[in-house]
Order: sequence, then C-alpha cells, then structure tokens
Amino acid sequence: MSYGADIVQLSSRRSRQLLKHPLWPFKTRLSMESMAMDHWQTTDGGILAAMGSGALGGGWGAELLVPVKGTEQADSPADG
Repeated sequence: MSYGADIVQLSSRRSRQLLKHPLWPFKTRLSMESMAMDHWQTTDGGILAAMGSGALGGGWGAELLVPVKGTEQADSPADG
C-alpha cells in the first residue's frame, strides 16, 4: 500500500471511530450495513469511499470530495 493510501485509510478509520463514539453529538451514526474501513455509510445515507491518489473513482458521484495529500505530494512544487 502506498504512503498516500495509508493516510487515506487512517483518516477513514478515525472518522469511523468518531461516528461510533458514544459521545458523538449528532443523530447520524455509522450504518451497520456497510462498515469496511475504506467504504462505509452513515445512518442518513452518506457514503465514504476512501481512495489513495491515482485510484480510479469512476462511477462515484460526489456532493463533497475531500482530497487528502501525503506529505511528499503536498510539499512538491506545483505542476505546470
């Protein structure tokens, strides 16, 4: 697994842990129907599909897309 994919997996795991925490202050929780570390759903129908850079995300619509860069990629000069 690449460094970028590791960061994405870690972020996804932390987010899932927040939704499962008993002190989570919102109605939305982690759905019991889909709880894989890299693909999970909320009880309100939200979906998280965690993908590292370069992964093919075709077929997934998004209302919110959050790109997460690894340190090496974030610190590199911009292309172009």
